[in-house]
Amino acid sequence: MNQIIEELESNFHEIHQKKDHIKKIISNLNQNKILPGQSVDFITTFYKSYLKDLYPYLSGKERNSLHVIYQYFNLTDKMMKSFESDILNFLSLKIMKTSNEVYQMFARRFTELLTMLENAENLIARHLEKNPVDVFYADRQEKPENLK
Repeated sequence: MNQIIEELESNFHEIHQKKDHIKKIISNLNQNKILPGQSVDFITTFYKSYLKDLYPYLSGKERNSLHVIYQYFNLTDKMMKSFESDILNFLSLKIMKTSNEVYQMFARRFTELLTMLENAENLIARHLEKNPVDVFYADRQEKPENLK
């Protein structure tokens, strides 16, 4: 169980770096510029390789919360990796009226990504406090007010 906690702690610290990079991407997009999104992926080794062994020992709240956290990581890494080619494709296809619309669409997407990472931070903090959030409201008693 310690390994998943250590992996969460490492990723908790990496979130701050990802958010900083995303803020720079958004700033560039607001100036109609492209800053590549490539960055170091979140650490998922323990989750991908050993979670199945821990599964019987985790509560439903823990399993569900970990699932959401790691999905946020996966989506973030995928979006950051594909960003440059995605935006260049949109610009070359001229689907939108102006290139500025394309830049603003991607800026909104990255703003949503920031929100996801803030949610991941909150979920990780609760795991580290040994009080995971009931993300799917299985208990129906707890509503995660700190999630956006």
